[in-house]
Amino acid sequence: MAPWDADRFVRLEQLVFSTVEGKRPVVGVPYYIFLYNPAEELRAIDEFQNLERRLKAKGFSAETIWMPDLMISALEKFRFLDSDASSLERERRENVKSDLERILPREIASQLKEMLREKKVNCCAILLRCGALYPFVHVSTLLSSLEGLVGCTVVVGYPGDREGQMLNEKGESIRSYYRAVII
Repeated sequence: MAPWDADRFVRLEQLVFSTVEGKRPVVGVPYYIFLYNPAEELRAIDEFQNLERRLKAKGFSAETIWMPDLMISALEKFRFLDSDASSLERERRENVKSDLERILPREIASQLKEMLREKKVNCCAILLRCGALYPFVHVSTLLSSLEGLVGCTVVVGYPGDREGQMLNEKGESIRSYYRAVII
């Protein structure tokens, strides 16, 4: 994947501003995914935080949601981070991955729904550090579970390409999962 693409980011910003201003019809799903080279993670974080500041400067509501924070909250809730969790018997440890794959997507989606439920399309939520969720949570699963329940503008910074396993399960076409605009 190519280095940071400033022109594509400007296109994302234009779409986001059009959406929060009510100038772009979104048919109920105002979600955007910005793909970037994982080697550009620090640059991406800076650019997305600057986007949040520009939105706020123009009077819009905007917030960055750090996906690792949601994951840690979920792990704490289900006591996966307790000191005694590391001493699980061998057979239980083998089931931890499947438990996490089952529990984490639902819990993180639930947290996002709660955080964003009352917000309208003129509010922008920027989801960052999504790579921390892989392999237990796929971005497509989260966005699918938000569809119809969360109406704010959602921007996802995605460190990878269209066919990445983190974005969609089994490498299937991303379009079969949800209607986000991929930039």
